[in-house]
Amino acid sequence: MPFVDHVISDLQDRFDDHKCGVFCLSAIVHERVAINFSDIMLAITMYSSFIGTSCSLSAEFELWQRKWATTASDPPKTTIDALASCNATLFPNIAILLQILATLPVTTSTAEC
Repeated sequence: MPFVDHVISDLQDRFDDHKCGVFCLSAIVHERVAINFSDIMLAITMYSSFIGTSCSLSAEFELWQRKWATTASDPPKTTIDALASCNATLFPNIAILLQILATLPVTTSTAEC
């Protein structure tokens, strides 16, 4: 049993950062609690190879939040709704992060024998 406990502990340690990054990334969807740009830095670091500089992303993030704060329409409630309402020309990095969030698996499953 100590070996199994060690393996489980090692797997949890390995994937905890990824879970936190995904949780931070989900804050882009406006239905979540309003956050600051610094709160999503872990996700930005994780997916930095897909997006531009953090300076341009910071500006996009601010504009994205202002868009939903000042618009008369209802803010998106899901990632798919947010992705559909995201203008990729105005928010290229936000669109990429939403695509990543939309394609991440929600759960895992194992094969039954």
